[in-house]
Amino acid sequence: QNSQMFLDFSVRKIKHLHLYGTIYADEFKKDRVGNDTLHNFFSFKAGFKLSNWPLKDVSITTEYTRTNPMTYKHTVAGLTYASNKFNLGHYLIDNSQEIYLALQYKPIPRLYIKAEYFYAMHGDEYNYNFDSGYDPTAIPLLKNKTWDNKTIGLYITYEILNDVYIKTYFTHTETYGYDLNGHTAEEYLNTFTAPFYHGNLNTFGVSFNMGF
Repeated sequence: QNSQMFLDFSVRKIKHLHLYGTIYADEFKKDRVGNDTLHNFFSFKAGFKLSNWPLKDVSITTEYTRTNPMTYKHTVAGLTYASNKFNLGHYLIDNSQEIYLALQYKPIPRLYIKAEYFYAMHGDEYNYNFDSGYDPTAIPLLKNKTWDNKTIGLYITYEILNDVYIKTYFTHTETYGYDLNGHTAEEYLNTFTAPFYHGNLNTFGVSFNMGF
């Protein structure tokens, strides 16, 4: 048997401020609460968006995501939180974190300019079992780094007509894997990143869409 618990929240009680987040509990034991060496299997995202204060037509978004080791996994392979071997939780699976920052400005009606920064990393990779010489509940969070990604982006969107948009963007990404625990940097890169996006990459694009 395997069960999970979810909790989402969204708070708009303070003018100009939106607080939001989600918590996923995969495995919980009260004996681990307050224990410095043992942990429960949680994943959470928390963030806020501050709009039109202190500057009008300017918004700031900040988000943080963290997933403890062994979250989404199970000692029985058929009971992992996955479908056809694809994880149904966070794309970085367990033992990972992600930071997102964005600044958006609307200088004139229908024109939106957004700058964003993104950093994600994945730690040591372990199997969930009790036969490999380690305690799955005592693995340190992000002790080592096996993969990380830094992205800086600039997006300019203009609403030509109602719900008709044209967008141009530029992104700079730095995506790397690291040799660790008997696995090569290339293996970790291929796990989380398509080959085309390995290393340093500058991307420029233009898009057109209707309805959203």
